[in-house]
Amino acid sequence: LPKSARSHIRIDGERTTEVDYSGLHIVLLYAQKGRNYFGEVSNNDPYSVSITGFMKDDGQLYDDGRYLAKNLLLMAVNSIDEVSTFKALRSEINKGEHDFSHVKLNKEFLQPILDQLKQNHHLIADKLCSGAGIDLQYIDSQITEKLIEHFTAMDVPILTVHDSYIVPHDYALELRDMMAQ
Repeated sequence: LPKSARSHIRIDGERTTEVDYSGLHIVLLYAQKGRNYFGEVSNNDPYSVSITGFMKDDGQLYDDGRYLAKNLLLMAVNSIDEVSTFKALRSEINKGEHDFSHVKLNKEFLQPILDQLKQNHHLIADKLCSGAGIDLQYIDSQITEKLIEHFTAMDVPILTVHDSYIVPHDYALELRDMMAQ
């Protein structure tokens, strides 16, 4: 379900709230190294890089640039090497959600971006292009299981969408608290 449609979800006629983990797999990789990403390492967006042609005047990435950087980093977490990382990214980009027809998504374009991401995340760079994602997906599923168990025990419906969760609006704070735990 596209993100834009999720805000229209109603449960028993009640409006809902969606809460997601920000950069969950990146945060989990830091946690495995004993570091709290947002508490100790950085308050910045984990996908923040500089990409020529994708930068606003204030130095922030346009949405397309962030989408590219985010997907490149997540593909790197899940892929076993750089070649498969770039191939997976091109496959994702070709789904047509964003227009990248003005650039060639080849190794010459993507390598410097991946290098920036590795530099920005030097503490977990060894996990990039290593296939670490499969273990993270398991941890992610365990988190989701705990949240489902909690809300089911309260007889409150919860919907899961990757690393975000949708509950009736009155339970948004409960969801945030449980996600933090």
